[in-house]
Amino acid sequence: MRWCTGDQIFDNGAKGAPDTTYRVFGPATVPGDPNSAPSTPVCTKTFPGVQGNLVPLLKGANPALVTYFRRWYTLPCPGMTAGAGDYFVQVTSSSGSGHNRFAIRAGLGSDYTTTNIGVFGNGRMAIYANVGGGKLTTFYLTRLLPGAKGRTLVLNLFDIGDAAASGTLTVVPPTEYGTAFPNCSYTKPPGNATGPPWGAFVPTKGPPNDVCEITPVTKAAFNGQWIQMRIPVPDDYHCSTNVSSGCWVKINYLFTGDINDTTSWAAYVDGDPVRLVK
Repeated sequence: MRWCTGDQIFDNGAKGAPDTTYRVFGPATVPGDPNSAPSTPVCTKTFPGVQGNLVPLLKGANPALVTYFRRWYTLPCPGMTAGAGDYFVQVTSSSGSGHNRFAIRAGLGSDYTTTNIGVFGNGRMAIYANVGGGKLTTFYLTRLLPGAKGRTLVLNLFDIGDAAASGTLTVVPPTEYGTAFPNCSYTKPPGNATGPPWGAFVPTKGPPNDVCEITPVTKAAFNGQWIQMRIPVPDDYHCSTNVSSGCWVKINYLFTGDINDTTSWAAYVDGDPVRLVK
């Protein structure tokens, strides 16, 4: 059985497993601006890294580990107030050397299905892709409101092709608008310069199936490379702003081979920051 396939210790464990600390700051006085949040966290928690044989640890040698290993752990934050605004979660590794990949969810009390709260990346986010070949994976990328019509959605994507075989990346509009964004363009690898743009823009898949799609995405070409996508938002663009599930632009990943790597994404609309979600 494969345990915690996203976690990894570097240097053969010479420096030990990384300790991981979570700190929650807020609420922010300016929406989306972590610098406007109080400098003292409302709550904090450090999880010590673990390496070696897990069997005796999980059988009682390390009682604390049993409470969070491959489990959801509720971080008590009595200082948080529902409806107060944006809170920011800072995650750091204070010792050791390695990856500690994790998932975050938020709710009100024990309710994680509420539509009144959400988890976002603040302008950019990293995602660990770990999936078998032939499996369509859909990520919620950014919430694009109707006020963006006539402008351009810009995506910066890093290291999107570290897979065992080739694949396809497709950006799709909210379902209430349609099935495809037309007239998209992107910069082909290599994209290892110091900043965007990373080359000349070329059209994505064009007519007769005019979709915002990049294919083939291969490890040989895209591994460790930046690309930029430009997506003109049509003048007739519309979406459902009255529901939390509306207006979400998504990315579809479909590779013929296994994917095991971390990608980084950033998005904005003509210079305006937008929020990312996992």
